[in-house]
Amino acid sequence: AGAAVWGLIRAAQSENPDRIILLDTAAGSGLDVGGVDMGSVLAAALATGEPQIAMRGAALSTPRLVRYTTGAAVPDVPAVFDSEGTVLVTGGTGSLGAMVARHLVAGHGVRRLLLVSRRGSDAEGAAELVAELGESGAVVTVCACDVADRDAVAAVLAAVPVEHPLTGVVHLAGVLDDGVIGALTPERIEGVFAPKVTAVRHLDELTRELAPQLASF
Repeated sequence: AGAAVWGLIRAAQSENPDRIILLDTAAGSGLDVGGVDMGSVLAAALATGEPQIAMRGAALSTPRLVRYTTGAAVPDVPAVFDSEGTVLVTGGTGSLGAMVARHLVAGHGVRRLLLVSRRGSDAEGAAELVAELGESGAVVTVCACDVADRDAVAAVLAAVPVEHPLTGVVHLAGVLDDGVIGALTPERIEGVFAPKVTAVRHLDELTRELAPQLASF
């Protein structure tokens, strides 16, 4: 949840240069840092001209991207999926979902896919996608589900066959409602956050017991 809010703040910063500073305080402390003159700390933060600052006590830190070298090449190891397991793709019948589904089958040898979307099999192109993936050797199930509904997500996960347990989750569900920060309303934010942020919380909570065997993206 915090990361989603940070992303929203960064969008506001991009649209309103030099007007907003994102100040990261120690978890749970808020601005109560005990004995520190907050006026001077905030003045120092403003004086840096940095858009994002972490505050720990009276110390201020800023993020920097630096080149990291280990002295040896790091191999590009692809994700490994259990060929007998089921991989869930939310937003699976959309353009991006279809692209990822094809990649999972062709590039990672996934043989069982559970494609979830709001319209399920009624989504445009769903039948053709299932047929295409089937020709590539995959068994594909398409399911209608609002991933912002925790009970609905739980029901989908409970229906995954025991002989082909869930071994991967790719979360692509989302709703597009573009607009600048000044035009957003609580209703518009909720409409976008529900399938993306609320849904990923449901997926996390409902699959935690599978963590040792689960690949999530």
